Amino acid sequence: MNGYQPDAGPKYQVNASSGFFPWPPANPGWSGVTARRLRVLRSDVEVAFNFGARFFVEGQYIHPEDSPEDDIGRSGNNASYREVVLANDGSITAYNGLTVQKKAAIESWPVLDPQAVVNRADIEGEGSLLVGHRVWDNGNGTWDYEYAVFNMNVDRSIGSFQVPVPDDVTITNTGTHDVDYHSGEPYSGTDWPGADGAGTFTWATDSFISNPNANAIRWATLYNFRFTASAPPVDGHVSLGFFKPGVLTAVDVAAKVPAAAAPCPADVDESGEVDFGDLLALLSVWGSCPGCAADLDESGNVDFSDLLALLAAWGPC
Repeated sequence: MNGYQPDAGPKYQVNASSGFFPWPPANPGWSGVTARRLRVLRSDVEVAFNFGARFFVEGQYIHPEDSPEDDIGRSGNNASYREVVLANDGSITAYNGLTVQKKAAIESWPVLDPQAVVNRADIEGEGSLLVGHRVWDNGNGTWDYEYAVFNMNVDRSIGSFQVPVPDDVTITNTGTHDVDYHSGEPYSGTDWPGADGAGTFTWATDSFISNPNANAIRWATLYNFRFTASAPPVDGHVSLGFFKPGVLTAVDVAAKVPAAAAPCPADVDESGEVDFGDLLALLSVWGSCPGCAADLDESGNVDFSDLLALLAAWGPC
């Protein structure tokens, strides 16, 4: 019923926060079997490129009498998902299990992987956002961070995604994954550029003022963001910036983020490692030395306990 092309109206005319859409809807021209339907890249679903992956489809209903503007919370359960079995070419051959009702597809992630976490932000009068994340320890002093941002029904959309990253942490292998608009949708498909600076790493699309049809994260849409960091994860928050203007400009959601580098007090000369330079610096101030850098145990004296602490930390910090 939802895939009958002649009757399908454009999603971009629906305000998911209020439930409003015009009638009759716009009727842009179309052709081909995938027009006006859920369309994905073959490389995202072909088994050869996604060995071991599992796939889910999601449906969502929008109605003005069951919307965030009508009653906060009720509309947050209007998405449901079901697992599908795909052939080698990516076509659906069967369903696996029953439809999981009142849950968005992103909520399957922690069910399949206990180390993944999905947190939710319900915004009064506007709708719900869900942010999933997972961190992998690469075993070589780096960690891979993966984030998934799902906009369930916030009409104002999301225009930026920001992760706090301490200045002493190195970020590499940054990447994103978004959607490809089609079938007469007016929106840009330009990928979000990422920028590192001022203690954060931020991805963002063009502002609403400069381009109302920029590639924002619109309702019922999920975008991924990823990077490799030289620091392990700690509890923190990521920030989602709204695309369209409003009183609330951003919302923070709990997630794992890179930690600041651990302090290395034994690195007395701040060379980046504990070595003979630090040993000589410590010996040169042996004795009473309150507040000096070589007083590692803060006893007011540089003595054998400080020497032992320095030797225990010997090597790169």
